[in-house]
Amino acid sequence: MLFSHCMIVQGASRAAICDLQRNAIHFIPNSFASLFNEGRYLDLSRLNKDIAPASLPTLKEYIDFLYKHELGFSCKHKDKALFSPLSQEWIFPGHITNCILDAEKALYYFDGTFCEQLASLCCNFIEIRFFDQPSLTHIRELFELINQTQIKSVELLIPGYDAGFQNNMLDIAKRNPKLSYVTFYGASENTQYRSETAVIVKCTEIMTSAICCGIIAKNLFVVNIPHYTESLKYNTCLNKKLSIDIQGNIKNCPSMQQSFGNVADTALADVINKPGFKKYWNITKDQINVCKDCELRHICTDCRAYLEDPGNLHSKPLKCGYDPYTCSWEDWSTHPLKQQAIDFYGMRELFVRRG
Repeated sequence: MLFSHCMIVQGASRAAICDLQRNAIHFIPNSFASLFNEGRYLDLSRLNKDIAPASLPTLKEYIDFLYKHELGFSCKHKDKALFSPLSQEWIFPGHITNCILDAEKALYYFDGTFCEQLASLCCNFIEIRFFDQPSLTHIRELFELINQTQIKSVELLIPGYDAGFQNNMLDIAKRNPKLSYVTFYGASENTQYRSETAVIVKCTEIMTSAICCGIIAKNLFVVNIPHYTESLKYNTCLNKKLSIDIQGNIKNCPSMQQSFGNVADTALADVINKPGFKKYWNITKDQINVCKDCELRHICTDCRAYLEDPGNLHSKPLKCGYDPYTCSWEDWSTHPLKQQAIDFYGMRELFVRRG
Protein backbone atom coordinates (compact mmCIF):
# COMPACT_ATOMS: atom_id res chain seq x y z
CA MET A 1 0.00 0.00 0.00
CA LEU A 2 1.24 3.48 -0.85
CA PHE A 3 1.62 5.93 2.01
CA SER A 4 -1.28 8.35 2.07
CA HIS A 5 0.93 11.25 1.00
CA CYS A 6 2.11 9.40 -2.13
CA MET A 7 -0.31 10.13 -4.96
CA ILE A 8 -0.40 8.53 -8.39
CA VAL A 9 -1.16 10.90 -11.27
CA GLN A 10 -1.54 9.27 -14.67
CA GLY A 11 -0.72 11.10 -17.87
CA ALA A 12 -0.91 10.31 -21.55
CA SER A 13 2.39 8.39 -21.69
CA ARG A 14 3.44 7.70 -18.11
CA ALA A 15 2.43 8.23 -14.50
CA ALA A 16 4.02 10.10 -11.63
CA ILE A 17 4.03 9.19 -7.97
CA CYS A 18 4.08 12.51 -6.13
CA ASP A 19 5.59 12.14 -2.68
CA LEU A 20 3.93 15.14 -1.04
CA GLN A 21 5.87 14.72 2.20
CA ARG A 22 9.38 14.46 0.75
CA ASN A 23 8.72 16.89 -2.11
CA ALA A 24 9.76 14.27 -4.65
CA ILE A 25 8.50 12.94 -8.00
CA HIS A 26 8.94 9.36 -9.21
CA PHE A 27 7.93 8.26 -12.71
CA ILE A 28 6.39 4.87 -13.42
CA PRO A 29 4.73 3.31 -16.50
CA ASN A 30 0.97 3.71 -16.81
CA SER A 31 0.76 -0.08 -17.04
CA PHE A 32 2.14 -0.34 -13.51
CA ALA A 33 0.03 2.55 -12.21
CA SER A 34 -3.13 0.86 -13.49
CA LEU A 35 -2.48 -2.15 -11.25
CA PHE A 36 -3.15 -0.13 -8.10
CA ASN A 37 -6.64 -0.56 -6.72
CA GLU A 38 -8.27 2.76 -5.82
CA GLY A 39 -4.90 4.32 -6.72
CA ARG A 40 -3.54 3.09 -3.39
CA TYR A 41 -2.74 -0.59 -3.08
CA LEU A 42 -1.54 -3.65 -4.98
CA ASP A 43 -3.22 -6.98 -4.29
CA LEU A 44 -0.08 -9.08 -4.61
CA SER A 45 -1.80 -12.43 -4.09
CA ARG A 46 -4.09 -11.72 -7.05
CA LEU A 47 -1.37 -10.22 -9.23
CA ASN A 48 0.93 -13.19 -8.71
CA LYS A 49 -1.83 -15.41 -10.08
CA ASP A 50 -3.07 -13.18 -12.90
CA ILE A 51 0.16 -11.82 -14.34
CA ALA A 52 2.06 -13.90 -16.89
CA PRO A 53 5.05 -15.66 -15.30
CA ALA A 54 7.45 -13.84 -17.63
CA SER A 55 6.25 -10.49 -16.23
CA LEU A 56 6.63 -11.36 -12.54
CA PRO A 57 10.34 -10.33 -12.36
CA THR A 58 9.37 -6.92 -13.74
CA LEU A 59 6.60 -6.59 -11.16
CA LYS A 60 9.10 -7.44 -8.41
CA GLU A 61 11.46 -4.75 -9.71
CA TYR A 62 8.77 -2.12 -9.43
CA ILE A 63 7.75 -3.26 -5.95
CA ASP A 64 11.40 -3.10 -4.89
CA PHE A 65 11.44 0.42 -6.37
CA LEU A 66 8.55 1.41 -4.07
CA TYR A 67 10.37 0.03 -1.03
CA LYS A 68 13.69 1.65 -2.01
CA HIS A 69 12.11 5.12 -2.16
CA GLU A 70 9.90 4.46 0.88
CA LEU A 71 6.72 5.07 -1.07
CA GLY A 72 4.72 2.22 0.40
CA PHE A 73 4.54 -0.60 2.94
CA SER A 74 3.20 -4.13 3.32
CA CYS A 75 -0.02 -4.90 5.11
CA LYS A 76 -2.64 -7.62 5.20
CA HIS A 77 -5.68 -7.24 3.00
CA LYS A 78 -8.00 -7.28 6.00
CA ASP A 79 -6.10 -4.35 7.57
CA LYS A 80 -6.05 -1.99 4.60
CA ALA A 81 -9.15 -0.15 5.83
CA LEU A 82 -7.16 0.92 8.89
CA PHE A 83 -5.05 3.26 6.77
CA SER A 84 -7.08 6.29 5.79
CA PRO A 85 -6.45 8.02 2.45
CA LEU A 86 -5.24 11.59 2.28
CA SER A 87 -8.04 14.10 2.62
CA GLN A 88 -8.54 15.92 -0.68
CA GLU A 89 -10.19 18.87 1.00
CA TRP A 90 -8.60 22.30 0.55
CA ILE A 91 -9.85 25.09 2.78
CA PHE A 92 -8.60 28.61 3.36
CA PRO A 93 -10.97 30.64 5.55
CA GLY A 94 -10.20 33.98 3.97
CA HIS A 95 -10.83 35.97 0.82
CA ILE A 96 -7.25 36.20 -0.50
CA THR A 97 -4.27 33.95 0.22
CA ASN A 98 -1.59 35.87 -1.65
CA CYS A 99 -0.89 38.96 -3.69
CA ILE A 100 1.70 40.15 -6.20
CA LEU A 101 2.78 43.78 -6.03
CA ASP A 102 4.75 45.14 -9.00
CA ALA A 103 6.78 48.34 -8.86
CA GLU A 104 9.51 50.17 -10.69
CA LYS A 105 11.50 51.35 -7.64
CA ALA A 106 8.88 51.89 -4.92
CA LEU A 107 5.41 50.89 -3.75
CA TYR A 108 4.07 54.39 -3.28
CA TYR A 109 0.71 53.19 -1.89
CA PHE A 110 2.09 50.74 0.69
CA ASP A 111 1.14 52.33 4.00
CA GLY A 112 -0.75 51.42 7.16
CA THR A 113 -4.14 51.77 5.48
CA PHE A 114 -3.12 49.45 2.66
CA CYS A 115 -1.86 46.89 5.18
CA GLU A 116 -5.21 47.05 6.97
CA GLN A 117 -6.93 46.27 3.67
CA LEU A 118 -4.75 43.20 3.18
CA ALA A 119 -5.46 42.11 6.74
CA SER A 120 -9.21 42.37 6.19
CA LEU A 121 -8.84 39.93 3.28
CA CYS A 122 -6.64 37.58 5.38
CA CYS A 123 -3.76 37.79 2.89
CA ASN A 124 -0.82 35.82 4.28
CA PHE A 125 1.76 35.95 1.51
CA ILE A 126 3.15 38.85 -0.55
CA GLU A 127 5.42 38.74 -3.56
CA ILE A 128 6.98 42.11 -4.37
CA ARG A 129 8.64 42.45 -7.77
CA PHE A 130 10.86 45.45 -8.44
CA PHE A 131 11.84 46.15 -12.05
CA ASP A 132 14.46 48.70 -10.99
CA GLN A 133 16.60 48.62 -7.88
CA PRO A 134 14.73 50.08 -4.89
CA SER A 135 16.42 51.98 -2.11
CA LEU A 136 17.39 50.07 1.01
CA THR A 137 15.52 52.70 3.01
CA HIS A 138 12.31 51.92 1.15
CA ILE A 139 12.67 48.18 1.79
CA ARG A 140 13.28 48.78 5.49
CA GLU A 141 10.19 51.00 5.63
CA LEU A 142 8.13 48.27 3.98
CA PHE A 143 9.14 45.75 6.63
CA GLU A 144 8.48 48.16 9.47
CA LEU A 145 4.86 48.04 8.30
CA ILE A 146 4.77 44.36 7.37
CA ASN A 147 6.15 43.22 10.74
CA GLN A 148 3.10 44.72 12.43
CA THR A 149 0.63 42.73 10.31
CA GLN A 150 -0.64 39.16 10.05
CA ILE A 151 1.40 38.61 6.88
CA LYS A 152 3.43 35.43 7.31
CA SER A 153 5.84 35.46 4.40
CA VAL A 154 7.30 37.92 1.89
CA GLU A 155 9.21 37.20 -1.31
CA LEU A 156 11.26 39.91 -3.02
CA LEU A 157 12.45 39.94 -6.63
CA ILE A 158 15.09 42.60 -7.18
CA PRO A 159 17.61 43.34 -9.93
CA GLY A 160 20.98 42.27 -8.54
CA TYR A 161 23.31 44.81 -10.01
CA ASP A 162 25.94 45.11 -7.30
CA ALA A 163 27.37 43.07 -4.44
CA GLY A 164 27.08 45.92 -1.93
CA PHE A 165 23.31 46.11 -2.31
CA GLN A 166 23.03 42.34 -2.04
CA ASN A 167 25.04 42.27 1.19
CA ASN A 168 22.78 44.92 2.70
CA MET A 169 19.76 42.83 1.67
CA LEU A 170 21.21 39.87 3.55
CA ASP A 171 21.35 42.03 6.67
CA ILE A 172 17.71 43.04 6.14
CA ALA A 173 16.77 39.37 5.78
CA LYS A 174 18.44 38.53 9.10
CA ARG A 175 16.55 41.30 10.88
CA ASN A 176 13.17 40.49 9.30
CA PRO A 177 12.14 36.81 9.62
CA LYS A 178 9.06 37.39 7.48
CA LEU A 179 11.34 37.86 4.49
CA SER A 180 11.54 34.23 3.43
CA TYR A 181 12.77 34.44 -0.18
CA VAL A 182 14.95 36.90 -2.08
CA THR A 183 15.68 36.56 -5.78
CA PHE A 184 18.34 38.73 -7.43
CA TYR A 185 17.72 38.49 -11.15
CA GLY A 186 20.05 39.66 -13.89
CA ALA A 187 22.99 38.27 -11.88
CA SER A 188 26.23 36.98 -13.38
CA GLU A 189 25.57 33.40 -12.26
CA ASN A 190 22.88 31.03 -11.05
CA THR A 191 23.29 30.20 -7.36
CA GLN A 192 21.05 29.40 -4.43
CA TYR A 193 21.72 29.13 -0.73
CA ARG A 194 19.91 29.53 2.56
CA SER A 195 20.78 32.27 5.01
CA GLU A 196 19.73 32.16 8.65
CA THR A 197 16.12 33.00 7.81
CA ALA A 198 15.67 33.15 4.04
CA VAL A 199 16.42 31.43 0.75
CA ILE A 200 18.68 33.60 -1.40
CA VAL A 201 18.64 33.05 -5.16
CA LYS A 202 20.79 34.64 -7.84
CA CYS A 203 19.74 34.01 -11.43
CA THR A 204 20.89 35.23 -14.81
CA GLU A 205 17.32 35.64 -16.07
CA ILE A 206 16.28 39.23 -16.73
CA MET A 207 12.88 40.54 -15.69
CA THR A 208 12.01 43.81 -17.39
CA SER A 209 8.24 43.81 -16.89
CA ALA A 210 5.24 41.63 -16.09
CA ILE A 211 5.49 40.13 -19.58
CA CYS A 212 8.35 37.97 -18.25
CA CYS A 213 5.91 36.12 -15.99
CA GLY A 214 4.11 32.84 -16.65
CA ILE A 215 6.99 30.45 -17.29
CA ILE A 216 6.35 26.76 -16.57
CA ALA A 217 9.56 25.01 -15.48
CA LYS A 218 10.68 21.98 -13.48
CA ASN A 219 12.27 24.13 -10.79
CA LEU A 220 8.91 25.79 -10.17
CA PHE A 221 7.00 22.59 -9.36
CA VAL A 222 5.41 22.55 -5.92
CA VAL A 223 5.24 19.03 -4.47
CA ASN A 224 3.35 19.32 -1.20
CA ILE A 225 -0.09 18.59 0.22
CA PRO A 226 -1.57 22.15 0.13
CA HIS A 227 -0.65 22.69 -3.52
CA TYR A 228 -1.78 19.22 -4.60
CA THR A 229 -5.16 19.40 -2.88
CA GLU A 230 -5.77 22.94 -4.12
CA SER A 231 -5.04 21.84 -7.70
CA LEU A 232 -7.83 19.25 -7.61
CA LYS A 233 -10.54 21.91 -7.44
CA TYR A 234 -8.92 25.28 -8.08
CA ASN A 235 -6.42 27.09 -10.26
CA THR A 236 -3.11 26.98 -8.42
CA CYS A 237 -1.92 30.30 -9.85
CA LEU A 238 -4.97 32.53 -9.66
CA ASN A 239 -7.20 31.05 -6.97
CA LYS A 240 -7.64 33.63 -4.19
CA LYS A 241 -4.94 35.84 -5.70
CA LEU A 242 -4.96 39.61 -6.02
CA SER A 243 -2.34 41.66 -7.86
CA ILE A 244 -1.41 45.27 -8.45
CA ASP A 245 0.62 46.30 -11.50
CA ILE A 246 3.16 49.12 -11.69
CA GLN A 247 0.41 51.67 -12.50
CA GLY A 248 -1.56 50.68 -9.41
CA ASN A 249 -4.23 48.79 -11.35
CA ILE A 250 -5.82 45.95 -9.41
CA LYS A 251 -5.91 42.68 -11.35
CA ASN A 252 -5.96 38.92 -11.04
CA CYS A 253 -2.34 38.95 -12.24
CA PRO A 254 -0.12 41.90 -13.26
CA SER A 255 0.34 40.27 -16.68
CA MET A 256 -3.37 40.32 -17.44
CA GLN A 257 -5.12 43.10 -19.31
CA GLN A 258 -8.36 43.36 -17.35
CA SER A 259 -8.33 45.80 -14.44
CA PHE A 260 -10.89 46.03 -11.65
CA GLY A 261 -9.96 49.49 -10.47
CA ASN A 262 -6.94 51.39 -9.24
CA VAL A 263 -5.49 51.22 -5.76
CA ALA A 264 -5.66 55.02 -5.59
CA ASP A 265 -9.46 55.09 -5.53
CA THR A 266 -10.70 51.50 -5.15
CA ALA A 267 -10.86 49.43 -1.96
CA LEU A 268 -9.46 45.92 -2.26
CA ALA A 269 -12.49 44.47 -0.49
CA ASP A 270 -14.74 45.94 -3.19
CA VAL A 271 -12.68 44.40 -5.98
CA ILE A 272 -13.06 40.78 -4.96
CA ASN A 273 -16.84 41.01 -5.34
CA LYS A 274 -16.78 42.62 -8.76
CA PRO A 275 -18.19 40.57 -11.68
CA GLY A 276 -15.49 38.57 -13.42
CA PHE A 277 -12.81 38.85 -10.74
CA LYS A 278 -13.15 35.19 -9.73
CA LYS A 279 -13.73 33.67 -13.18
CA TYR A 280 -10.29 32.04 -13.31
CA TRP A 281 -10.29 30.67 -9.78
CA ASN A 282 -11.95 27.35 -10.58
CA ILE A 283 -10.13 26.51 -13.83
CA THR A 284 -8.21 23.36 -12.91
CA LYS A 285 -5.48 21.57 -14.84
CA ASP A 286 -7.97 18.77 -15.50
CA GLN A 287 -9.89 21.25 -17.68
CA ILE A 288 -6.96 22.75 -19.60
CA ASN A 289 -6.01 21.41 -23.02
CA VAL A 290 -2.89 19.22 -22.99
CA CYS A 291 -2.43 19.85 -19.24
CA LYS A 292 -5.25 17.42 -18.53
CA ASP A 293 -3.11 14.70 -20.15
CA CYS A 294 0.01 15.59 -18.15
CA GLU A 295 1.26 13.50 -15.24
CA LEU A 296 2.71 16.67 -13.66
CA ARG A 297 -0.50 18.67 -13.67
CA HIS A 298 -1.17 18.59 -9.92
CA ILE A 299 2.28 19.84 -8.90
CA CYS A 300 2.62 22.40 -11.68
CA THR A 301 1.97 26.10 -11.68
CA ASP A 302 -0.33 27.57 -14.31
CA CYS A 303 -0.72 30.72 -16.37
CA ARG A 304 -3.95 32.13 -17.80
CA ALA A 305 -2.32 35.40 -18.86
CA TYR A 306 -0.32 33.95 -21.77
CA LEU A 307 -1.95 31.10 -23.69
CA GLU A 308 -1.04 29.09 -26.78
CA ASP A 309 -4.45 30.05 -28.15
CA PRO A 310 -5.26 33.52 -26.78
CA GLY A 311 -8.91 33.08 -27.70
CA ASN A 312 -9.37 29.88 -25.69
CA LEU A 313 -9.70 30.26 -21.92
CA HIS A 314 -8.73 26.59 -21.49
CA SER A 315 -5.66 26.68 -23.72
CA LYS A 316 -2.29 25.32 -22.60
CA PRO A 317 0.07 27.93 -21.05
CA LEU A 318 2.13 29.54 -23.79
CA LYS A 319 5.36 29.37 -21.80
CA CYS A 320 5.27 25.64 -21.16
CA GLY A 321 7.76 23.54 -23.12
CA TYR A 322 6.73 20.13 -21.79
CA ASP A 323 5.06 17.58 -24.04
CA PRO A 324 3.22 14.91 -22.00
CA TYR A 325 2.80 12.75 -25.10
CA THR A 326 6.56 12.38 -25.61
CA CYS A 327 7.62 13.12 -21.99
CA SER A 328 10.14 15.66 -23.25
CA TRP A 329 11.01 19.32 -22.65
CA GLU A 330 11.93 21.82 -25.33
CA ASP A 331 12.42 25.57 -25.61
CA TRP A 332 8.87 26.90 -25.76
CA SER A 333 9.97 30.18 -27.37
CA THR A 334 11.18 28.43 -30.54
CA HIS A 335 8.21 26.09 -31.01
CA PRO A 336 6.71 26.83 -34.45
CA LEU A 337 3.12 26.49 -33.23
CA LYS A 338 3.65 29.15 -30.55
CA GLN A 339 4.99 31.91 -32.78
CA GLN A 340 1.60 33.44 -33.59
CA ALA A 341 0.75 33.74 -29.87
CA ILE A 342 4.20 35.17 -29.13
CA ASP A 343 3.53 37.94 -31.63
CA PHE A 344 0.00 38.42 -30.28
CA TYR A 345 1.39 39.15 -26.80
CA GLY A 346 4.24 41.31 -28.14
CA MET A 347 7.01 39.09 -26.80
CA ARG A 348 9.27 39.09 -29.84
CA GLU A 349 11.34 42.02 -28.57
CA LEU A 350 11.92 40.13 -25.31
CA PHE A 351 13.76 37.36 -27.15
CA VAL A 352 15.75 39.84 -29.20
CA ARG A 353 17.03 41.48 -25.99
CA ARG A 354 17.94 38.10 -24.52
CA GLY A 355 19.72 37.06 -27.71
